[in-house]
Amino acid sequence: MKTIILNIEQKTPNFKKLIQEALNHNFLDILVSKEVLQEISQFERLITYSKDLTLPVKNLICSDIDEAKRLMPKSESNPIKIGIYRELVTKEDESIIIGLSETSLLDFIIVSAKDWKVIPYENLIAAMHSNNTNLIAEVYSVK
Repeated sequence: MKTIILNIEQKTPNFKKLIQEALNHNFLDILVSKEVLQEISQFERLITYSKDLTLPVKNLICSDIDEAKRLMPKSESNPIKIGIYRELVTKEDESIIIGLSETSLLDFIIVSAKDWKVIPYENLIAAMHSNNTNLIAEVYSVK
């Protein structure tokens, strides 16, 4: 399954129009800040993500595994998905990401590999294909 998370943490003059256009194209996943979240409550279909762990969103993005552990345990009454953001710079980072995906703690891992193109992601996909953790690649452009 492919997921595109639009980063709308910064409130711009046309951000509501951007969100409406995203919805028109069935892009439902949005990374928000507190300021933006307060303004988008009328958009019911959105799947919200935030790095601010105090916000009432559907997906929380932790900075490290200890932060994710503090949010446990998850339950049916607390259906929030928990993920982590990791930069991929070295082969060791790749091993760490694979190890994190093998735990039952995380629902998703967002990976940023600014100096890489395809190979590290291929390695992660190959290693993580049978895990229940979603791999999300951070990109800055469609090119």
